[in-house]
Formats: sequence, C-alpha cells, structure tokens
Amino acid sequence: MRLSSLSEPAFVLPFTRLLSHSVAPASRGLRPRPYPVSPAQLRQLFSRRWASASSTAISARIEPESLDIDRFTEDFVEKTDAASATRLVIVDAGTVEAWKAKQSEVVQQLIATANFSGKEAGKFAVIPDLATGKMDFVVCSTGESSKKPVLWNFSAFPKALPKGIYQVDNTTSFSAADLTLAWALGSYSFSVFKSKSKKTGATGAQLVHPTSPADPARDRAMSLASATYLVRDLVNFPADDMGPEAIEIRSQAVAARFGAKINVIHGNALLEATNGGFPQVHAVGRAAAPWESRAPRVIDLRWGDEDDPHIVLVGKGVCFDTGGLDIKPAAGMRNMKKDMAGSAQVLGLATMIMRNKLRVNLRVMIAAVENSIAGNAFRPGDVLTARNGLTVEIENTDAEGRLVISDLMAAAAEEHPDMMIDCATLTGAQRVALGAEIAGIFCNRKETANRLMDLGEQVSDPVWELPIFKPYEKLLRSSIADMKNCSTGGLGGAITAALFLEKFIGQCDDWVHVDFMGYNNSSQPGRPEGGEAHGMRALYTLLEERFR
Repeated sequence: MRLSSLSEPAFVLPFTRLLSHSVAPASRGLRPRPYPVSPAQLRQLFSRRWASASSTAISARIEPESLDIDRFTEDFVEKTDAASATRLVIVDAGTVEAWKAKQSEVVQQLIATANFSGKEAGKFAVIPDLATGKMDFVVCSTGESSKKPVLWNFSAFPKALPKGIYQVDNTTSFSAADLTLAWALGSYSFSVFKSKSKKTGATGAQLVHPTSPADPARDRAMSLASATYLVRDLVNFPADDMGPEAIEIRSQAVAARFGAKINVIHGNALLEATNGGFPQVHAVGRAAAPWESRAPRVIDLRWGDEDDPHIVLVGKGVCFDTGGLDIKPAAGMRNMKKDMAGSAQVLGLATMIMRNKLRVNLRVMIAAVENSIAGNAFRPGDVLTARNGLTVEIENTDAEGRLVISDLMAAAAEEHPDMMIDCATLTGAQRVALGAEIAGIFCNRKETANRLMDLGEQVSDPVWELPIFKPYEKLLRSSIADMKNCSTGGLGGAITAALFLEKFIGQCDDWVHVDFMGYNNSSQPGRPEGGEAHGMRALYTLLEERFR
C-alpha cells in the first residue's frame, strides 16, 4: 500500500518514537522482530501530506520532460533541411598538411592568421567568404591520426562552434555512425535545476545527419546516445529526487517502452519473498524506511524469448550512501548520489539490447536502497544471512553495495544464466588503481575479458581487467560467520570485493563484474562534469557481437 493512498491521520509520532517502531531483522537468519503494532497501523502514523508531497515532487521534477533521453535529436537536421548548411572540414595531424596544400593562398593565410595547426584536437578555424563576410566553411581538427579515431576528439565541436547548421564535407577516418554518436554526446547538458532550463528548440550548433534515416547505423548510434543520456540523467539528479521509488518509476518507464515485464518487491516483503527472499537488501535499506518512497526494493525486469541465451544484468542502486553507522567524512559523502550509477548503467545497457532487438532472454535486477543512519540501521559486527544461505559478518557498513547485489546475483544464479553482468560503483580501490575514466572488470572467462578490453579501445570506452586473486580470500575470513563483507586493512579492496561477489554466481561460467566511477569529476569534450556510463558501450558491443 502506498502512503499517499491513506486517509489523513489525526497525529504524527515524533521521529525518535517512530524509529523505535521500525523493524530490526535479527542476525543469523532469524525472523525479524514483529512490529508492536500492525504495519497498517504504523503507516497510519505518518502524515499523508508529508508522503504525498514527496511523491508529487518526484513526479513533477523528473517526469516527463526532465528525462527526455532523446532530446539530442534537436541537435541534428536532415539533409533536406540543410540548404544553408556551413561546410565542416575535418582534418587530423596526419592529413592537415596535405589538405592545406590544396587550398588557395588566401585560405592558407587565413588559417595561419587563426593559428590553426590542425594537430590539436578540438581546435577549429572559421574561414569567411571574402565577398559576403559570412562563414564559408569551418576546418576542425581531431588531433592525432589513427586507424580508429578517438570518439571524444569530435565531441568538442557541438558546444564550441558558433550557432548554425553544419555538414561534414569530406571523408574522414570517423565513420558516419561515430560522427553521429560523438555529436550527440558532445551536445549533452543537464539543466533541470537551472532557472532558465526550459528549451524551446536547439539553440547552438546543429549537424546535418551523416547517415540516412533508413541506415541501421543511425538508429544504433542514436540508441547508444539515448542510453548514455539515461545514465547521465539518472545519476545527475540529487538523491532527494532520485530515491528508490524514482528508480522504480524509471524502470517502469523503460519496461513500458519496450514491452518488458517488470515486478517490484518493497520493504518487508523482501524478507517474505520465495527462496530466502532478499534479506541483505532489506538490512541495508531498512533505516531509510518508513517513508514509502525511500523503502528498499528489488526491481526485476524481463524481456525476450525464453529459448534465447539467458543474460542477467545486475545493478547496484544505492541512491545515497552515508556509509551507514561507519559514516563517511563530508568529502567522501558529497557525491554519493552517484552510488546508484550501477542501476542506471544496467538500465542503459538494457535499453540498447531491447531497442536493437538482440536475441537474448534478458533479465535486469536492481537493488534500489538508501544506506541511511537510524536506530534500526545494520551495525558493524552484525551477522546477516544472504539469500543463498551464506552468513556474512559486517566488518564495515560502508561496504554495503556488495551486500545488496549479492542477494540479486544469488537469485539470478538459480536460473543458471548463460552470462551474468553486474555493474556497481563498488570500491575506491578500483579508482586508485585505474583512475576515474577506466572501468575495472573482473571476469571468470579470459576470452570475455580480452575481448571486452579490445572492444573498449575500439569504441573509446576503456575497460581493464583486474585479477580474481584467490589467495586474497583469506582477507575475508570471519571467526564467527562464513565470511566478512570486506577486509580489515583495505589492501586489495577491489579484488576482495570481487571475491566476495564470486560466492554468489553459482555455476555461471561467464561472469563480468564491472567496478566503475560513474561520474566525471571535471568536464572534458563529450564528457561533462557529472554522471557517466563507464564500460557500457564496450559491454553492449560485446553482447551485440555474440547475440545479434
């Protein structure tokens, strides 16, 4: 029952008393202590005005215009509407000198005056028509030459060029689809909370579509751009607007768009679900209850033919991570709205799979929770029983992500999938090892890891394999439970997290664990500061290669 459906109560208990009525699941797999009052009575203690205001805020601020993930289509025009387009000439360090040699002496002088070398990515020179004074063409550089150019080297131009319509005028090392994707990603902005955020149409540079409407390469590029916009938008919303219920709303919208089936389990029902339920999801998220919009939940989406290869995507959806009782310092907590980027990334990956109709039996599982602090929060030293029966001693409540997704992975393993992929902003250790721009991958099939790294380089979406180093399992040993949720000293933190998750994959022999940043700390061409997908296009390209 939704809180907003309740009648107006006569009073509201003080917050401290409400906490004392919350469910506190017992350790070691025992049933939670019952409410001293019934759940229905407890819900009546909360103001309808409070609950419905939250729901109204969610629907007003994220639906539907603020999550128009196809809004980049305004940044393109069809060739039929491009009679006045300015020519866009693309050069790189390897072609610029040959191109300049073919130009008139006047053009060469203008290029020299503009100090355009053609060897630095993102730089351009506007060449005027001397008779009219208007732009004749623009020459732009994508930097170093290579057989497979870097996508981002073209992404600088949508926001850098003067307002107008542009048409690529020459053959380049970029494919038409790459030009489309690079332009779309370079046009991204998130301005929902700006006071002048309402767009009335494209206001900057527009590109004439390099591909025809009937070209499948166009729709593929658009699907990749749309998925990336979805990830970025979901991560960029503040936690107040992108809580567990909001992730559910967006998942429902994705399911409706592609005709997928979806099931959602909320709150205490997580403990009552079949096959052991999702007790770790409940334990991590219960302190954010009793607000219905913040209650923990498991979102389970299915699409495709049951006879096709069974692929499961698992996403960490920690909508805000305080660290729990092992609270984070202020600097470490500041951007923790991004801790749900794993859920955003699997939703984005799912949209590409469904839109391009890959031949898979797809299942997407998301644990949407908030790791909050309250009197009923799970504690260091508690012992939780996971869905698959393993007992986990809590070494640190800030290692919560692996708890929630391991329950989902155990559920997925029960169906013996052909491939399991989990995405999570899981460890700071991964960022220390690889930095913020490279996703770390752990795979139990070497050929999958090698191919992902190759494809990541090809599509400008780098990933790097880290080892599943079995001797480090000793760092997870517990004296009272089957294992701890993290190591004591923090050494090899990304590896021990992967080792923990490996305990929940069952017999799946093609598992990919993606540990990534999910956020750009500063702006670069095509990658503005804020939410980001890391490794998603590499993953999709691998799946497309196998299951097209």
